[in-house]
Amino acid sequence: MLPLSTAAFNGQREIAKKLINKGADLDLAVYELKETASNQLPYLSSPANRKTYDRANLGIEMINGLRPQAGRARD
Repeated sequence: MLPLSTAAFNGQREIAKKLINKGADLDLAVYELKETASNQLPYLSSPANRKTYDRANLGIEMINGLRPQAGRARD
């Protein structure tokens, strides 16, 4: 996985923010995490697969929450 995808998947918000500030591709990272979650769908009855699915979706939420928006200052 890309560094931003990995940071988001692991809940590393500060690292994700630094990568975004350095120009990491947010759309590609979200795509990668969606693929990770999608690959788990047939196997959600397994706790490990459910955890991977949940972490990927939380990573997507994190990245989307860190997206720069016009007129909004970044932390």
